[in-house]
Amino acid sequence: MRTKRWSRWARVALAAAMMAGAVGTGCRVSENDVHRWESTEHGPEKLVAVVTHDKYEPSLRIQSALALVRMKPRGGRRVGITKMVDALAQLSPEARRMLVAGMVPTLVEEMGKPPPVAQGGGQIPPDLSIPYKDAAFALLSYDKTVLVGDEEPKQKLTAALIGWIVADFEHRYDNASQMFGVEQVVRFLGAVCTKPLPKLIATDSRKISDIAKLVSENGDQPTKEEASGKLVEVAKATVDQSWLDKMKPILEEANRAQKLAPTPDQFKMQLEKAQDEQLERVFGAMRKVGGRAVVEYCLEFAGNTKHSEDRRVRALAAIEGNFDTKNPNDVQRILALAGGEETPDKIRDLAFLRVGEVPRDKVINKLYEIFTHNKKWQVRWVAAQVAIKMSTTDQIPEIISKLPGGKSENFAMTEALTYGDWMGNTKTMAEKDGKTARAQLSPFLKEGATAARFTAFGFFYSHGAKTDLEMLSSYEGDKLPAPKCDDKQKDCEWKCYIPKEGKPDEKEPKDVGTLGDFVKYCIEPTIKAQK
Repeated sequence: MRTKRWSRWARVALAAAMMAGAVGTGCRVSENDVHRWESTEHGPEKLVAVVTHDKYEPSLRIQSALALVRMKPRGGRRVGITKMVDALAQLSPEARRMLVAGMVPTLVEEMGKPPPVAQGGGQIPPDLSIPYKDAAFALLSYDKTVLVGDEEPKQKLTAALIGWIVADFEHRYDNASQMFGVEQVVRFLGAVCTKPLPKLIATDSRKISDIAKLVSENGDQPTKEEASGKLVEVAKATVDQSWLDKMKPILEEANRAQKLAPTPDQFKMQLEKAQDEQLERVFGAMRKVGGRAVVEYCLEFAGNTKHSEDRRVRALAAIEGNFDTKNPNDVQRILALAGGEETPDKIRDLAFLRVGEVPRDKVINKLYEIFTHNKKWQVRWVAAQVAIKMSTTDQIPEIISKLPGGKSENFAMTEALTYGDWMGNTKTMAEKDGKTARAQLSPFLKEGATAARFTAFGFFYSHGAKTDLEMLSSYEGDKLPAPKCDDKQKDCEWKCYIPKEGKPDEKEPKDVGTLGDFVKYCIEPTIKAQK
């Protein structure tokens, strides 16, 4: 029994010795061995041994390196590629240069093969070029030493990688079998890798947003401008009737597949929703890329009342941080949209946000015009918020002087309370030269136009202290009439809520007829309620 066991161990030892001898003696290793080792358990180690020992013929070492590239994943990982670059890193620069030069033609050839196409049933076969692409990138990006030192092979691998990405961007971008994703490759290669990407932007592209992201983060300005123009082309095509005509049979087929029978009105809504979703993607991509073409198109689109409010909002959002704040024409168009009496509130709010990106000296006078020329107090209110945020406390008297004068008709109580609050909050108005908002507003407590005085007292609603109560109480008898609002104004009333007589836990509205009422029923109770 012992003899049999020893005999079995002897056979194993003999086999191991013969295996070691095959690797240790160059003449005993053939290309057949190299291919066979791609699938054996210890094949990777044997292939690495061939790559790293100069006793083997260069062609065999190159084939061994490529065998490591071709090797199927083990445990879900392409260990062969990792071992290949680590093996090359051990070599002398001369030996490494020779092997890399021998590998490059095969890597380039395999990356250049046509991408797989869908077979019956819509299934796409595995992309057999991926390991070669991963190997090429691994060679270029290895960070422990330079594996591709010569410019010619470096340029060939770079061009092949770019061509590989462009050849089937939509499928390769999300392919999870890659060691290195497309985004990682683009980031490494930089602007040169983004140059062909704008040409992929089309109405039927499913990766517009991803392309825009890559161009925005890695492209040079000419590439960004090209992408900007292509996005405008897609947007124009999407809002055209021809896009709806093209989408119609696609939706009809989808409805049949799901056994749906929408009414004509429901089908129209389906088409509009599909168009909305496409535009949302395009405007989102525009926001990333920017560019002159995008800004021009979005400003025109946002100002066109033929488009829906939601679509106009998306167009205006797309130019955030992209429009030229030094371009008088851009600024004027934004201001016109912000101050237009017929501009919907959602669009107006976004327009004023864009105005807030412009230097103060370029827009402040136009904002002051909106204070007095617009018939809706809400427009003045939003304009004032922008003006206050871009100003400092030393400019408070200037801003106060631009509020409605005289009896200040259609000046809302909300304005008085919020203007005073914003001016007293250093997060919305920075203090300058030691001039506090309290000190700057103090002169208007006693004199000034109606809007000016009510705004000055409005400061104390948010920033008053109990030590101010004695001073404030001296104004309880002030008979300055509160502003009046006409019937066209919404939410413009002057009312405060006070405890009900006999029911202190309940409150009821109290009309504010004078400045004294404003102080007594609105300001003082708020301060007294402070803890």
